[in-house]
Amino acid sequence: MLFALMIGAIVAYFTPAGSASSPEPVDLQVEIRGAIEGYFAALMTGEPDKVAATLAPEFQIMRTDGIAYDSKTLPTSILPIISEMPAIEKLTVTAKGEIAVATYFVNVDQTRDGVLVEAYAPRLSVFRKDGDGWLMVSHSNFAALEQ
Repeated sequence: MLFALMIGAIVAYFTPAGSASSPEPVDLQVEIRGAIEGYFAALMTGEPDKVAATLAPEFQIMRTDGIAYDSKTLPTSILPIISEMPAIEKLTVTAKGEIAVATYFVNVDQTRDGVLVEAYAPRLSVFRKDGDGWLMVSHSNFAALEQ
C-alpha cells in the first residue's frame, strides 16, 4: 500500500500541470459528436441560414486544396452535396473551459462543385460553448478532391 502511494505521488509530481490524465467525460464526447452531426446535418440541407447557425462569428475553415472560408462566406459558398449522415469514427475530444477540440475521421459520400471528395479522411474541429450548445469555431477538412 505504501509503495502504491509513493508511486502515485511520484507520478503526480512529474506530471505537468494541465496535462490530460484521462479522456474527457463521456457526456462531453456525446455533446461534441452531436455538434459535429449538427454541422453535417446543416450542410446536408444546403440552406445557408442553417449552416450559419452552427458557426461561431469567428469561424474559419481550411480544406486540403487550400480553400478557406469564414462564417459569412462558407454558408453562401458551393456547399458539399452529402446524401446521408456521415459516420464519425475515432473521435477524440479535449477541452478546457468553454473550448473543445475534436479530432476524428469521417466516412461520407460527397461531392463538392461536382467533384467527388475522398470518402474517408481526418477532420479537426474546434468548438466554443454557447448556452446549452456548441458553435464551431474552426474546421480543418483533410479530404482530397478526386482528380
